[in-house]
Amino acid sequence: MKNRNVEGAIACVGAVIGAGFASGREIMTFFTRFGVHSWWLILLAACVMIMLCSLTMRAAGSQCTENWCGIFSGYSKVSRHGSQVCAIALMSITGGAMISASGHMVELLWTFEWAYPIGALGTLCLAWWLGFGSTKSISYISGILTVLFTGAILFVLAQKNDDQWVVQLQSSADRTSIAFGAVNAIAYAAMNLTIAIGVVCKCANQTSRNVCRLSAIFGFILIGMLFLSNYLYLKHPELQNEAFPIVKLLSQFGTYGFVVSVLLLYLAIFTTLIAIICTLRNAIESYVMPSTTSNIITLLLPIIVSFIGFSDIIDKLYAPIGVCCLIFVFLPIMIKKKRKSS
Repeated sequence: MKNRNVEGAIACVGAVIGAGFASGREIMTFFTRFGVHSWWLILLAACVMIMLCSLTMRAAGSQCTENWCGIFSGYSKVSRHGSQVCAIALMSITGGAMISASGHMVELLWTFEWAYPIGALGTLCLAWWLGFGSTKSISYISGILTVLFTGAILFVLAQKNDDQWVVQLQSSADRTSIAFGAVNAIAYAAMNLTIAIGVVCKCANQTSRNVCRLSAIFGFILIGMLFLSNYLYLKHPELQNEAFPIVKLLSQFGTYGFVVSVLLLYLAIFTTLIAIICTLRNAIESYVMPSTTSNIITLLLPIIVSFIGFSDIIDKLYAPIGVCCLIFVFLPIMIKKKRKSS
């Protein structure tokens, strides 16, 4: 059972570590730019993710379902449709970011005129296929990703001989900025747990102790990876406007560093896209459409959003949709749980 908890936690981590996380773009946007305040903002986001992960698994377990839409089967029509529409919007936005990023990664390694569309659509189709499987395959890929990501960050840090501690990004932020950072951190947590909700529900139907254990393992792994990344990017404030900061850092070590950075990002894109497609498919199928129609919509929505572009999606759309997820996806679950307790 302990192995199952670790397996489930790693699968959930893989769902969260998308291109935005692994590239450093998300970490810069949500945490590092707040300077010294970034450390407690990371802890805030991780605590919220642990709480929401546990809450979701308990709700799925009580409904005896692995389909996240089944959690809302006993809720009002407004709550049910609100959660599904919000999740569809989020999956379309994040799926679009992952599709766009996957095309860019293939384009970086393959100098072919059609590299971008082939990479984007090929990754989407493969993620669609693996989304029907168990968490075991996702866990294996996520495990490789976690090791590769941690190794890459440690390698970059080890190459720096100076001990200079650079914090130039809003190190003396005012109260308004700090409050904005806290809201951003909570939005980040809600957004990522909604992305992973399909995988999280597959890990449900466990005892209360195992639910807590899996959630804690998931949270601790994320805290470690976020702290390590934040430490690195605080030392490189000049990368704040880079779309893929980790690629910039690893590319300075030559061809091998560049290839490793691209493979790292591609694995991150792939694991998150599996979770996104799984969640999006469940939401659209809940409207009882013909199978062919729901499949086409599931694939078409993120493809359309991908035309916005990777950086613009993360910088402009992630935080607002994260707040919406907290309100429409998780708040009804919290209210229902409180009523049951009363």
